[in-house]
Formats: sequence, structure tokens, C-alpha cells
Amino acid sequence: PKIALGRDGAVFVSWTRRIEGRFAGDVYFSRSLDGGRSFEAPRPVRDTPEPTSHRFDTVTVTPSGRLYVAWIDKRDLAAAEAAGEPFAGASLYYATSEDQGATFSPNRRVAAHSCECCRLAPVPAGEDRIRILWRHVFDGNIRDHALAEIGPDSASAPDRVSHEDWMLQGCPHEGPHMAAGSDGEHMVWFSGAPDAGGVHYGYRDHARDSTIRLQHLDARPGAGKPQVAVRDGHVDVVWLAVGAERSELLHVHSHDAGRSWSTPRAVATSAGSVDHPQLLTDVDGVWIAWHTQDEGYRLLPPPASSFEEP
Repeated sequence: PKIALGRDGAVFVSWTRRIEGRFAGDVYFSRSLDGGRSFEAPRPVRDTPEPTSHRFDTVTVTPSGRLYVAWIDKRDLAAAEAAGEPFAGASLYYATSEDQGATFSPNRRVAAHSCECCRLAPVPAGEDRIRILWRHVFDGNIRDHALAEIGPDSASAPDRVSHEDWMLQGCPHEGPHMAAGSDGEHMVWFSGAPDAGGVHYGYRDHARDSTIRLQHLDARPGAGKPQVAVRDGHVDVVWLAVGAERSELLHVHSHDAGRSWSTPRAVATSAGSVDHPQLLTDVDGVWIAWHTQDEGYRLLPPPASSFEEP
């Protein structure tokens, strides 16, 4: 499930319910207007009579209070298959609400040919809009990343923001992550490209319309699942490095908005099954949440950082 907080104690939740069919789901939404004490009956966000597989949902609230739900949608794939036409990947769709989720707009498409099983990364953009980062299927079955700005009535054209040229006949189940900066977005992602595999960082500078401050944070096999958080110009990134005997949770820090980075340090390790790490921010700073089979749920402070100039 995904959760977002609104005004006056409102709580918004979205999730994917399994439906009949292979890799099929239906995105549902519910809300609480009393701080989570009670929730309304769940309802689907789609505006089609029948689900055609909608999954990997996100829910985001803007400073104005507008609510966005976005997801990976296979209605265009189903239509292409019915017409006997080729269609790569799936599509990215969204719906928006200006009344705290009481009603939603019609479903609108952001882009066709999104990767079909990679999670999405949205952030608020201004008072009433959001930006969303996703893995896209470019020509030649290249699965790099694209960014778009979404408003109440329309979305910008996809803007390619990573260029590892990873050709893959399938979906890696490895979505990107993003955090808003002062004049752009801090982005992290995984690539399996032969000459550029592992964990990457980049800053999308909207004034330059380019991705700058690129860093290949970890090129080792097994490195992936990155997360990024920003607080007062400080940037934290965590990721997993999965080995033959144990998984390692790694962290780097930048005190200058991604221009220079600390030496990667291990936060924790685990020999059992592990979940994806998450970065959480509050008034006191940044915390790392990690759930593992052997150790359970842990909330960890980032390690002390030593800095190196790139």
C-alpha cells in the first residue's frame, strides 16, 4: 500500500488488488477524514468498465491539496493485442482529485510504452502539479528512464533523463526513486547495462534541461534498490548490495546538493531475506528503514560520513 497525508487529518491510501490473470491487478483507493480512525469503503480508480491490469500505484498530495494517483496500466497493450498490433511494455496513467479523494478526474495517459513492472517515483512540483520518474521502453527495447510533469488536465511529453542504453527483453522489476531539489530533482536508479551496471545518481536541472552531477555510485553485481532523500541541501542515498552469503545496506551523503559525495559506508548487513530500504525525513533529520527476515524492522541513523571530492 501507498499512503499520503492531506490537510486536517486526511489520510489517503492506494494499493493493488490481485485479479484473475497472470501479473494482473486493479488499483484501489480509500481515504480517512478523521486521522486514520476510520476509512471509507475502497473503490477502484480506473474509469474503464473492466480492469485490464493496473498496478504499481502511487499516491501524492501537492501543497495546494490536490491529490494524484498514478499507476502502470495495460489497457493500451490489451487494445493493441486485440487489433493484432505490436506494443512494447505498458502505459503510465493517472487520475487527480481536488476534493480530497471524494471524486476523481477521468483517467489520463502520461505516456505509452512504460516498463511494465517497474515502480514509479513521483514528487510534488509547485503548488498544483507533480513530476514523475519511471523506467521507459525506448526504441530498440532500451529500458532507461523518463521524466514528465503532470497537471490537473494534461502531462508533458516524456523527457529522457538517463542514457545507459540498457537493452532488455523483459522488465527488471527495478524502478527508480526521486526527491525534489531547489530547481530540479535528485534521482537514483539501477541499470543492468553491460558497461554501466549498478546504482546511479543524477540531478535533473530544469534550467539546463539536462541531467547533471552524474555519479556511478556502485558498479558491483548485486547493487540495486536505491533510495534518495533531501533535507536543507543535504542529499542521502541508500541501496542494497546483495552477495552470495549476505546483503549489505550502503549509504552515501552529499552536503552540497550532489556535487561531492562521501565514501560509501555499510549501515547494516543481513544473511536472510531482505526488503527494499527506505529513507524517511522528519524535523530531526534522516532515518533509514530496513526490514529483514532475521533482524525484523529497524529504523537506523545514517553513519558518520567522510567526504571525497569527485
